[in-house]
This record gives sequence, C-alpha cells and structure tokens, in this order.
Amino acid sequence: MTQTWQAGLLGSVDGLGPWFRGRVVPEADASDTVVPAKSYLEIDFLRDAVVRTTATPPRADESGQDDGPAEATLDETQLGAAVSRFTRHYTASLTAAALAGLSNGVGVDLAIGHCAIIERNNIPMTLVLDGLPALDGGPTGATGDELRRHAWRKLYAEHLAPLFDAMGEVAKGGTRLAWTNATEWVVYVMDAAEINLDATAAKPIRDECKTLLAAERLPGLDDRANPLHDRMEWPAGDGNGFPEVVPTRKLCCLSYLISDRSARLCATCPHLPLEDRISLLRERHGVSTGAPEGAAEKRSIEVGMNRPSFRRAADRRNS
Repeated sequence: MTQTWQAGLLGSVDGLGPWFRGRVVPEADASDTVVPAKSYLEIDFLRDAVVRTTATPPRADESGQDDGPAEATLDETQLGAAVSRFTRHYTASLTAAALAGLSNGVGVDLAIGHCAIIERNNIPMTLVLDGLPALDGGPTGATGDELRRHAWRKLYAEHLAPLFDAMGEVAKGGTRLAWTNATEWVVYVMDAAEINLDATAAKPIRDECKTLLAAERLPGLDDRANPLHDRMEWPAGDGNGFPEVVPTRKLCCLSYLISDRSARLCATCPHLPLEDRISLLRERHGVSTGAPEGAAEKRSIEVGMNRPSFRRAADRRNS
C-alpha cells in the first residue's frame, strides 16, 4: 500500500514533466527486471550492465528479443560513453526522489543497500519506492536541515559515492563523468520545476536544488568539497527571452558516441556552440523560433558527426 509520503513524492516527480514521469514507482510489476542496487558494486556485474546499455532496444513484438547485441568491442572512450549513459539514467530517478521528497518534508533513505532499480531496455531507468525507509518531518519531526543532511548522506555518501568510485574501475574518467551527470540532474530537476509547475509548487523543489548545489560539503563526504561543485556553468542566453541562462556541462557526457544516438549532442554539451544550445533548448520546450521543427536537433547531429572522436568510433564500427 502506498504511504502518504510516497503518494506526495510520486505526484511531485511526475509533475516535473515527461523526462521524470514514471522514473519513480511505488512498486515493481511481476514482469519488471529488478536489480538490487548494491549488486552494481560488484565490478564484473557493473561492467556487464554498463556495456549492455549500448545494446539496441528490444523490438515491439512478442519475442522480447534484442535487435542486436551490445557493441561487441568498446574502446576506452566508448566505454566511458556507456558509463555515462548508465549513470545519467540511474541518477535521474534517485535525484528526483531525493529532491521531491525534501520538497514534501520527507528525507528518503536512498542508501544503496535499500534501493532496487528497474532496468528497462537494458537501462537502469526506474527507482522502486516500496521498502525504502524515510525520515518524515511532520509537525513535530525533524527540521528541514536535519532532513537534508539525512537525505544527502544516504544518496550521495552511502549510494552514489561508492558506485561512482566503482565506475572509475570500469572506465578511465568514469568517476568524473558520473559526478557531472549527478550535477546535471539536479539542474534538470530545478529547470523542470520552473517550466512544468506553477510558482507555488515549483518553489520548494527549486529551493532544495539551489541549497544542494550551494552546499560547501555533503554529509559523509566531509573530507572533500561538495562533488557537485564546479561541474556546470551558466552562460547568459541571447537576451531574447527563454532561456535566460544556458546550463552547460564542463565535461561532455560522450553519449553521442553510442551508435543509437546518431551523433546527437545534448543541449548542455560544451561541444555545441552557445547559439545552437539556445536553439535546441527552445525547440525542446516548444518555444517558437521561426526555424523548421527539428532544425536545432539536426544541427546538433551535424556538429556531433564532425567531432573527431565520433569519426573514429564510426570507423571502428565499420572496419
């Protein structure tokens, strides 16, 4: 049975829009592929799961078989891209649950030993709420700061930090990529709240995101600076309305190197010129620009295809 705090959290996550809808569920279905999150700390299991994300998604037929296997051989850069794809999706559901919970006065315990992840089409896509403990603020419960310390410690120190350290064993630079992805999803939650919610509903979520990004240190990681610091930058837009600022990663996610991405760069990609990132953001959010629909995405593919690393990956696949 869904508890009151779970219902509020699920409503807040789904309200963030299509990127988040269905990323957190109250319980798994019998047909779901459910993986205990702690299983990913076993390096061979993790490596296999990472490589599997490059497989072609299953056909929409009764067989449920893949159209093709994961890419047979991955060089170091392509393996980094696979790590990035894994952690981008994995982190999305956890980040949304933590921040939506805090905005509802609940500190969800997302320690890795408590979490179960549903893989969909070989992607660690969805967090299962069933069985997760939570610290509830309530009228006489924990304060906002206590809830934050609890939620941040459980998610970052007791879940993502050990997982991201393991990613460094799977691929060179995997840990840096993973922390950049974790930062990016805090930004996505913040922006999604502003775009998809009314001002009253958006404010507590945005406040939680800003507080997290501004924190000097995170509980349980007190021996180092907040690992979400200095991963993104926010250059100003072109002054013509949305977007006022353009969130930009300092480190490319490399996802464009995976064959099913067809070289498409992200709206946060440092390799995509600022004017193209602005156009892509407007296109994604339905802001009229006078350009043909899809023109910004086609441009992002064109730029990606001209990247030397993409040409090398393409040559490798075709050899």
